[in-house]
Amino acid sequence: MQARPTEVKPTNSFRNSLIVLLIALFLVLPFFLDPYFLHILIMTFLFGYLSRSWDLIGGYAGQFFLGPVAMFGIGAYTSTLLSVHFGLPRGSACSSAACWELSLALCYAT
Repeated sequence: MQARPTEVKPTNSFRNSLIVLLIALFLVLPFFLDPYFLHILIMTFLFGYLSRSWDLIGGYAGQFFLGPVAMFGIGAYTSTLLSVHFGLPRGSACSSAACWELSLALCYAT
């Protein structure tokens, strides 16, 4: 009885190296982009995130749920109000808006 030769499975080295290259590119790219193109890139990924969450909840689960969209809107509105009316810097306004959203989510969950 002869032994079967072991099969050589292909590796995903090309795919892994491509992923590492894209991550490195997106980490370095903001330092060299024009602010307009950086804004376009940020908005593209932001709305891509929202569409994927809606696809997961509405498409695969079959539920009508506006939680991610509501939290997105509340956070954007809160950070804008804190920045415009209270003069907070962008980072502080975003952090404060995230804390406000977290408190709203915890109050809603309980």
